[in-house]
Amino acid sequence: MSAVVETTRAAPPETAAPQVVLIDLSSIAHPIFHVTASDPDPNRTSIDTVAKVRALASGQPHVAICCDAPPYLRKTIDPDYKANRPESDATLQHQITLARETLLGDGFPVWAVKGFEADDLIATGARLAQEAGLDVLVVSSDKDLLQLVNGHVKAKSLRDGSILDEEAVGAKFGVRPEQIR
Repeated sequence: MSAVVETTRAAPPETAAPQVVLIDLSSIAHPIFHVTASDPDPNRTSIDTVAKVRALASGQPHVAICCDAPPYLRKTIDPDYKANRPESDATLQHQITLARETLLGDGFPVWAVKGFEADDLIATGARLAQEAGLDVLVVSSDKDLLQLVNGHVKAKSLRDGSILDEEAVGAKFGVRPEQIR
């Protein structure tokens, strides 16, 4: 006697879209610069910055390093843009340049467009990645970039490593990502 066994197939697990990691180099280098200011190695900032980027990129197939490239077009449009900020330290900028050169040598795509800041490149990269069906992880301490967070874009905190999705942004800041300006 044969039994008929009815089986149902489980739906295949949803596969996540491939992820692009967009890293704001200045957000990494700036705090390292202040921590390493008294280090006897004059290149400690660039060395530690490169190590941090390599760690963040580890295991990620798609990574881009985004960099500021002054002078900024926004300053041309509005002379008061960032008027309350001091000029960037030349030593820090040198260390960022060394880090960029090392990361380029490692084979990382390093994005810089004269007149634009890293956050401009990150926002554009995130939009283009989403249009291509990719998810995005933004790595920056720039809170303005949290406005990009949505169902396909998350942000990684450089402070504690946490991942912020739409719900986490709301819980942490009391507003939805699109309300951050």
